Amino acid sequence: MRQMRGPLWVLAGALAVGGLVAWLSLRRPGPAVDLVEALPTAREHRPSREAFTAVEASLGGVSRRSILVKEPSRLVYSVRVPDRGTLLVSLGIAESAWTVEGDGVLFRILVAGPDDRDQQEVVHRVVNPFSTPADRGWQDIEVSLAPYAGRTIDVFFNTNASLPGNDDRRGDEALWGAPRIAGPGS
Repeated sequence: MRQMRGPLWVLAGALAVGGLVAWLSLRRPGPAVDLVEALPTAREHRPSREAFTAVEASLGGVSRRSILVKEPSRLVYSVRVPDRGTLLVSLGIAESAWTVEGDGVLFRILVAGPDDRDQQEVVHRVVNPFSTPADRGWQDIEVSLAPYAGRTIDVFFNTNASLPGNDDRRGDEALWGAPRIAGPGS
């Protein structure tokens, strides 16, 4: 009898590849990095730690664990980015400020890798629920961090009173809703 070594090797190889694919697809993703929970460990709190408050905020009936800030600010986190990492955050203004005349808050998010000298702005958005009814709720943002996978980067969350050159702080109760760094499936 003749042995069939070739087809057996092909079958064994196919089973090994199939097992690897199954293992990769069933792997549990790493947990998301909850930036509200990590607030005390942020690398920078400007103008001060006291300017930032972790709150449960409800906008339009949708509640999210959030970071509230009522003045121009900068919050910087150093985070390790998972494979296919994504920054997820919702921008908003506290409901109590929706009827306060003002010109809104400029939300900016920047990222800088460990070798980057300059920050790259990835979000630039004015939220003004007083004059823009569509801004009366959460504004969901999703930013791919895939180019930084496996690296530790700095993520900058900035709020500015109004647009540059105008310091109208009326109604500026900015909310960073449920900010987190997530990998696929987390």
